[in-house]
Amino acid sequence: MVAVANAFMDRIVLSLLPFFLVATPDPGEARAAVVGALASYGARTQHDLTETAQILALGFCTVNSLAKSTGSDMSVNKRLRLRGNAVARQRGCAGPLQKNLSAGTVQPPVYG
Repeated sequence: MVAVANAFMDRIVLSLLPFFLVATPDPGEARAAVVGALASYGARTQHDLTETAQILALGFCTVNSLAKSTGSDMSVNKRLRLRGNAVARQRGCAGPLQKNLSAGTVQPPVYG
């Protein structure tokens, strides 16, 4: 059972790693950042871990859409579509995040 849990955690970490490699080229540092971000949500089950990974991934995608929408070289329609996508993603992860925040299980990250 431990091997399954480790494989599951490795899969989650590998899925999130590209988001963190943008900040640091060192895969070890990026992996540690992923594990730290996941741990800060206090997930106790695989379901919690999956929700946490979704929250993190959707958060990165939301920020990315908003950043792209500020480009002046795109049409107003495309800009609005990117912002609409960001809002939809935010709604998708806001429920689980709010539930965990209300329960006091989410710890704020510590930046060095």
